[in-house]
Order: sequence, then structure tokens, then C-alpha cells
Amino acid sequence: MTDLSEASWPMAQPRSDNSVRAATVADLAALLELERAGFPVLEQWSEQSWRSELTEPALQVLIIGTDPLLGAIALRIAGDDVELDRIVVHPRARRSGIARTLINNALDGHRAAEKMILEVWTGNAAAIALYRSFGFTELINRRDYYGPGRDAVIMSLPIQDHRRVQDHRAGEVRA
Repeated sequence: MTDLSEASWPMAQPRSDNSVRAATVADLAALLELERAGFPVLEQWSEQSWRSELTEPALQVLIIGTDPLLGAIALRIAGDDVELDRIVVHPRARRSGIARTLINNALDGHRAAEKMILEVWTGNAAAIALYRSFGFTELINRRDYYGPGRDAVIMSLPIQDHRRVQDHRAGEVRA
């Protein structure tokens, strides 16, 4: 008998054909599938939330992978800032560089912005460590933001700092 449980799926790995691209409404079903795989039911965004992310002019969704999607990042342009509203990586693709690739693409695509801002549950140590590795710093805590006992931390990264690090790394590669 073939085991079709999620635990039997092979680990998804980023491949050279998994480039980052802007999502469209045609990707909505795949985004909803990724959302269901990536978050518990009570934390999932609705179809309408994702549809808004795909259709409103100040919002942008970047995706990576095809059949299935491996990851997505939702961004909001707010004046001179870019807000990271959502990032989701398929559970089988976590710790493979998908989130890092999406964040780098988002930062590179918004070089004219002053800073990127995000909020994250304080209990999500892996996400906080990832954001800190980019240079994000904690601004404030929001008590019970995600419900009783589930605080959020607001983090920020001046995009100029990201550019400086990227330029430095590019110089190391050329040297």
C-alpha cells in the first residue's frame, strides 16, 4: 500500500528552475493550498485576503516554486516604507533558503523605500532569527496582539542597510 500522508512526501528543495516571480490572480488556488499547508486553520488568511493582496495596487505578492508553490511573501507599499504582511513557506521546504530568497527579492525590488517593517509572533524564534540575520531590529512589542498570551514584536530594517550589506558581499565575491 502506498503511503500518501504528508509525512511521506519528499523534502522540497529549491532548484534552479524555482525563480521568484510576481503572483497573479491565476495563482490564487495555489496560494490557498500553500496557506493551508503553512498555517494552522485559525491563523490562515482567507481567500478574500489573498485576492486583495493580488489585486490592490499598493499590494504585491512574490512567489517561488511551481506545482506546488514553495513559498510566498505579501508586501504592502505604505508611503516610503514596505510592510512585510505575510510570508509562508511550505512545511516540506522550510530551512532550505526559500524565505531568505523571498525576502532578498522583496528588499532588492524596493530599493527606493526607506525601510521594511514587519510584525512577528514573539514565539516564532526561527522567524525572528531569520529577520535578525538580515539586520532587522526590534522596535516595540504588542501585548496580546495575536490573542491572549500571544505577543507580537514589530521589527524594522532600513533598506539602505540591506543595500550596504549586499554591496559588501558582492565586493567579496569579486575579490
